[in-house]
Amino acid sequence: MREIRNHNGLLRLADAYYQISDIPIDVQRIGKNGIFGGGNLDGVAQDLAKVVGQLGEWEASQIAIDTDDKLQVRRLPSSRKGYRRWEWVSGHVGFSKPIDEQMLKAAVNPKYDKLKGYRRSVKRVMLLVYADRTWNSGMVHRDNRPLTVGVRGFEEIYLYLHPEWAVRLSMV
Repeated sequence: MREIRNHNGLLRLADAYYQISDIPIDVQRIGKNGIFGGGNLDGVAQDLAKVVGQLGEWEASQIAIDTDDKLQVRRLPSSRKGYRRWEWVSGHVGFSKPIDEQMLKAAVNPKYDKLKGYRRSVKRVMLLVYADRTWNSGMVHRDNRPLTVGVRGFEEIYLYLHPEWAVRLSMV
């Protein structure tokens, strides 16, 4: 659903852009937020037209939409008039930030509430925090800082960033 909404937002931006400019462009939206926050498509389209007017054929530039989002725009040859196969890059690749303890706690704490139910069935409870970097969770990565999270009743807690690596975060 979110991908459809993002794609439709880019199509609306393309419509707004081509209403004020006939210069063909390719656009990649790089970021994590919803399409253009307050819906200022006309303002973004005007910014695109202004930047593209200064580019030569095949030249590229970036436009910052806000602190986490930007548009990568490339001027295309005139033979590509009305080109609209623009892409939203954030869901699968692009922006990535380091995992921190606050993110880990946000993933572990809801599981703690279920711990009593787990203990009725088993004596030893380990938790695997899973982030698939080939999908939306791909917006995080590990940096050089040591990662820890309080045990909070689990014997062991592991973090697995698929398909890259797994690490033990805590152990009793």
